[in-house]
Order: sequence, then C-alpha cells, then structure tokens
Amino acid sequence: MEMYEFTESELMEHSGATAWNNGAPPLFASGTFENGEQYELVLDATGGCLMVDDAQLTAGGYRLHLPFPNQSAALVFAKGIGTPTHKLDFFLIGFAPA
Repeated sequence: MEMYEFTESELMEHSGATAWNNGAPPLFASGTFENGEQYELVLDATGGCLMVDDAQLTAGGYRLHLPFPNQSAALVFAKGIGTPTHKLDFFLIGFAPA
C-alpha cells in the first residue's frame, strides 16, 4: 500500500482530516481487499480513518485513535501495514468502528 499526500480532491472529500503543525498535509491511500471491497485510508495528526464500502461507512468508517507526531511517523506506520488483504488487517492494529 502506498500513501500519498492529500491532493485538492482528497482535501475536499475528507475535510475533517488534520494537517500536522508544520503544515504537512494528511496522507491518503486506496485499494481493494481480496473479497472485492474497496477501501480508503487517511492518516493525519489525530490518527487514522479507514473507509470501506460496507455498512460501517455511513457511521464514519473505522478509526484509529493514535495521534502521529509528524507525517514521517505516519508513513512508517503505513509501511508496517504492508499490503492489506482484509479489514481484519486493520482491526489487528487498532482500527475500530467509529
């Protein structure tokens, strides 16, 4: 999974994402799990948000309450996730229903 800095499009779509104190923008990734579910992942100064095309989407997706001190720390965290194949990959590292 490769993370990207927010573009103007992601800023509009995920307006609740928080930049870091030094002005670095939130990070974004998207992909598809093995079962065909599509996901979007946002990492920012407050933690993370996973949005999956499932029933939890209307309730705010899945949240990770783990503030990242800077964008570099969030990138290291994302690298540790690897290539997720199922929502369970995110649940095992602390994501929970919002």
